[in-house]
Amino acid sequence: MIYPWQQEQWQHFLVAQNNKHLAHALLLSGMADCGKKDFATAIAHSILCENTDEKGKACGQCKNCHVFKAGSHPDYKCIELLEGKKDISIAQIRELSQFLELSCSYGQSKVAIINDVDRMNEKASNSLLKTLEEPPANTVIILETSQPSALLATINSRCQKIVFPVPDKAMAIAWLQTQKLDHKAENLLSIATGRPLLAKKLDDKALLDSRKSLAGDLCLLLNEQRDYVDLAKNWEKEDFQVLLNWQLAWVQDLLLKAEKSQENHKSIDINKQLNQLFLLLNTTRLWNLYDNLLNLMKLAKHPVNKILFAEKMLLIWLETKNN
Repeated sequence: MIYPWQQEQWQHFLVAQNNKHLAHALLLSGMADCGKKDFATAIAHSILCENTDEKGKACGQCKNCHVFKAGSHPDYKCIELLEGKKDISIAQIRELSQFLELSCSYGQSKVAIINDVDRMNEKASNSLLKTLEEPPANTVIILETSQPSALLATINSRCQKIVFPVPDKAMAIAWLQTQKLDHKAENLLSIATGRPLLAKKLDDKALLDSRKSLAGDLCLLLNEQRDYVDLAKNWEKEDFQVLLNWQLAWVQDLLLKAEKSQENHKSIDINKQLNQLFLLLNTTRLWNLYDNLLNLMKLAKHPVNKILFAEKMLLIWLETKNN
């Protein structure tokens, strides 16, 4: 799928494809939850299709399209982080390399995608680099990431880059309004910090209620009405990456409030809780709070002791309390 805010990037791909300047490796980078993975799939589908339309999109009718949509195309492979694993392993990359060395079954090209390629461990990264240095003929490897700086510089340098900025707000809202939402599109997009696919996921009363409850927990903690050890038992059940994204958005709003900015707050669904937090926190330490939460975000992608991690999150807020 190509989203409305990705038309420029699609043209970038199409021009390279039509002029036979498409590199063996493409690096798609930009904020998460904005459709890069779907874009990567659309590229793969287009390359393998026998009869693309005038816009370069797969026809959906040919033999290649049918087997691609069925998830069984012999010339296509998608690598991603396996459930329960902390990183993309060297075994996965070696399997990919072996796949690329095989002759094409249906057409003239083989295509592979590595989603969240920044999650490769060191051995996997070095293995991929060897493949990129001497790519098999008629192959395209599409790397997708929200953290291109986490990749080896040598991997970055061997890729043709397609960058995805934050989607245009008007386009994102217009698209969300076609999705039959239960909540206002503009509010959801604001809460999702401009990420339309995340906004769509947030259209869930239980999820939004949980978000409000967790913000309320912080107010109780800083008011000394709940103990951080006790609260951590509730927080350990949460998705830490989601929870940290929420907290970072809340701190951004608190910083705007401290600066008396007229910019619209992102966390409009928890204004009451934000006002309480603002009174309870030392506003001169907000940037430290933000940096500490960012550091935790790096750790959240790896297996951790959930109860200790939750306690650490809460202690970071306590350290910012107004004495």
